[in-house]
Amino acid sequence: MPDKNTPKARKAPVFWKRWAISMLGVYPPLVVLVLVSQSLLQGAPVVVSLFVIAFCLTGLTTGLILPFLNRRLHGWLTA
Repeated sequence: MPDKNTPKARKAPVFWKRWAISMLGVYPPLVVLVLVSQSLLQGAPVVVSLFVIAFCLTGLTTGLILPFLNRRLHGWLTA
């Protein structure tokens, strides 16, 4: 018999909802970063420009944007 203190196992949100949150969290900052990098990294090799964009986007999405969206949309994700 399960103990009252044992937490219930949470079911993961369905795939399409996780995909929608990811697109919402990635696409807008990606567009902004590409536009900003065009003026800041003008003349830099494409590989360098893409690295800077990927570096910034990864930090922003994993550290700020996706945790924020997951907290704000938790009810929808788990419904």
